[in-house]
Amino acid sequence: MPKNTNEYQYEYEAKKIDTISFKTQKGAREQLKKAAHASGKSMNGFIRDALNDAVTDAIGEPMETR
Repeated sequence: MPKNTNEYQYEYEAKKIDTISFKTQKGAREQLKKAAHASGKSMNGFIRDALNDAVTDAIGEPMETR
């Protein structure tokens, strides 16, 4: 039986994607949403870009290529 889209996505993410969860103070999520929107990015993209820049500054190489 052929796989559905959800099954393919689950398999792809299991092989290629790491998930990181973090906690912030109340209200920080809304601030992140506003900042991401202002920069024309998704919240995930905004956070990934910020982390990538911080990692590059700290160790001289990015955590992921853009």
